[in-house]
Amino acid sequence: MTDHAQEPQVGIEPATPAEPHEPAQAPLQPQDSKPGVQPHDGPVNFSHYGEQGIQAYNLHLNGEQVIPVPITETDPAYKASQEARFVPPRTAEPWVAASKHLDEYGIVVLCAPPGTGRRTAAVRLLRTVTNSPLALFELDPEWSKPSVQPLPKDSAAGYVLDLSDLPEEPDEHLGSDLVRHGEDLRKKGSFLVILATPADWFGHWAEPTLPFTVRLESPDAKALVTAELTAHHRGERVTWLNETAFTGTWEANPSARAAWRLASKLIQAADAGQIQAIITEFGDWHTDVERLLRKDRTSQSDTQLLSIRVTVWAGALLHGGQRSSVIRAADDLLTRLGLARTPANVLTDATTTSRLTAAEITSNGNLALHDAKKDGLPSAILRHLWDEFPTQHELLRSWAIGIAADRIIPEEDARLVTEALLRLAVDRHERTILDGLADDLVGATLAGRGGADRSRRRRRTRPLRQGPSAYVDGCQEPVRSQGRARHRDLRRHLGH
Repeated sequence: MTDHAQEPQVGIEPATPAEPHEPAQAPLQPQDSKPGVQPHDGPVNFSHYGEQGIQAYNLHLNGEQVIPVPITETDPAYKASQEARFVPPRTAEPWVAASKHLDEYGIVVLCAPPGTGRRTAAVRLLRTVTNSPLALFELDPEWSKPSVQPLPKDSAAGYVLDLSDLPEEPDEHLGSDLVRHGEDLRKKGSFLVILATPADWFGHWAEPTLPFTVRLESPDAKALVTAELTAHHRGERVTWLNETAFTGTWEANPSARAAWRLASKLIQAADAGQIQAIITEFGDWHTDVERLLRKDRTSQSDTQLLSIRVTVWAGALLHGGQRSSVIRAADDLLTRLGLARTPANVLTDATTTSRLTAAEITSNGNLALHDAKKDGLPSAILRHLWDEFPTQHELLRSWAIGIAADRIIPEEDARLVTEALLRLAVDRHERTILDGLADDLVGATLAGRGGADRSRRRRRTRPLRQGPSAYVDGCQEPVRSQGRARHRDLRRHLGH
């Protein structure tokens, strides 16, 4: 059971599947330009999916709808849910209960944090709940609040609905409505699996769903990595997992998302000689990041230490960007922290070369880069910054988004910042970063809507139009900003 990442190219079936994009035989584009929706005068719209022309309908009520997106054999969750490859959760009892509840109620809520493998678990449940195969769909809602009214109720269908990170408490009757919806589905031989997060799925409204709500854990990490090595024709590498270098990893028993990332690295490794390097990278370069930020008490003042740290962080945010952009970003953060950066301060400070060198940032022509031999180090630095200084999230978010929106920063460098923030948002499931990008970056770049200004805006926000799922590492679940509709509104606002 896994949440997958983007599949690596190793000449065989890739190791880490990507978030599914357009499935084979995608629905025809309707006249109103909404994917999967066909114009219809009544409340029910029919769309045809797949080679068999499966009919799935979209109910339009007060302008709100849910689009069924087929889960095909190419879907990463479908692949990982196969009998010979699927790894169940660590604790057997909740998993058994989930299967029983789905069969009894027609609906089950899998309550678990993102990255625990819950989407693959959902697909597995739907594939095994009946002897006859179901037509599988992921429900893509466009609504202001969750409601059962626009949910499809076709016969012999299995649905997955992600209700993670609810932006506000649902209507009081949602729980009881879901109970009745499950009963209606069961009569038609159909089933619904809801994905939810523990932080959101509670309260009086959720009480009616408690009989079929299950808390899931990730699968055993070593078993999951073993299954993936075998599935990708690297069975001979399973013996690597018994080496002492992995002892700490198996003791920590990381999440499905992390285990997938480790499996991907092991599949792509040239030989066993790379094991230690893989383990170090898998540990998120923690030792290396701490060393970059460590204070030399014999030669550095607090101000010097802060300047070096800020340059390290700016270099991670703009890895591969121009040297001048890194220094500008560093000075901006220093100013926000109350350090004067007047011309006199700047000209009496260390030179750009000295500042970059102190932060162990190298130059390639006019570009600034952290150690290129340490794959993933810039992202690890940003994750470390976010994790180790949780009280400064608002400051850091405002700083980084401000750099992306700064018109003096070259467009390609601004794009690097946006990509780095999207990766951080995905890695830490931090929807406030996505909301900040939507509100602040887009708002700041919408000052001009024509000509060069519009072209500049589109280049700076290109990563947003690709969507957060393009930056997922080790997780197949889409990251939602105020729900999937929130992200869709953002894409429309960008003219995508």
